[in-house]
Amino acid sequence: MMELYQALQELRTAIQEHAEAAIARLRAKEALEEALARAMVAGEVQGRNEEERKAKARTLLADYYKAVTEAEEALIWAKARLDIAKYWVEGLSALAQGGKGEVL
Repeated sequence: MMELYQALQELRTAIQEHAEAAIARLRAKEALEEALARAMVAGEVQGRNEEERKAKARTLLADYYKAVTEAEEALIWAKARLDIAKYWVEGLSALAQGGKGEVL
């Protein structure tokens, strides 16, 4: 029973970490969009076509793009930890029910 309690605590932590990672990703995207808008208004993102403008933006705002990528990677890992914690709780719950496949 103590192991189930520990698993539930791990699940709680994983849920919180997943939420925090999702919020961090949203904030990174917002920061990128804001920086891109400022650069466009300032005339810093120019080019003959859309492809050149995108390339200029990626170069100019590389740190913002990197922050978004890192936030997305962190969210992927947080989701993986959440899934593992869920499976752990489900497995222990099934064992607690006598292995009948029932989940608490």
